[in-house]
Amino acid sequence: MKYRVPYLVAVGAVPKVTPTIAIALLSVMTPQEVLNNLASMQRRGLLNDPEVRKLVEEKLEAAKADARVSTLKADLAMTHVDEDLAEKVREVRDIRVEQKAEISLPTALFVDKSGSMESAIEVGKRISARIGD
Repeated sequence: MKYRVPYLVAVGAVPKVTPTIAIALLSVMTPQEVLNNLASMQRRGLLNDPEVRKLVEEKLEAAKADARVSTLKADLAMTHVDEDLAEKVREVRDIRVEQKAEISLPTALFVDKSGSMESAIEVGKRISARIGD
């Protein structure tokens, strides 16, 4: 905590990330960093610890008002956590989209639907769902 070691550096250097270490790392992480590292925390079983989970949920709450939070990364984060936490991430995403997404001109979305563009098709679906609201 004192040296503000980034999460990715710490998990690479420490053989086993304990809940105590996770709490120290989370206390200096930005909401975006928490979203980016949810899958890693889930794999390490850190989200099962009540204190770690509480801190993660506080960071997600802070993400709702943080202008630096990427809404598209929130969609990816939801696929790696349990349904309860995924719902909180979904709330962050929806609030961030409402706050910053405004289309003031007629807009068209074109997506290449050829077989090699599966990821682009998925992103196109997500964007069009947001635009259609």
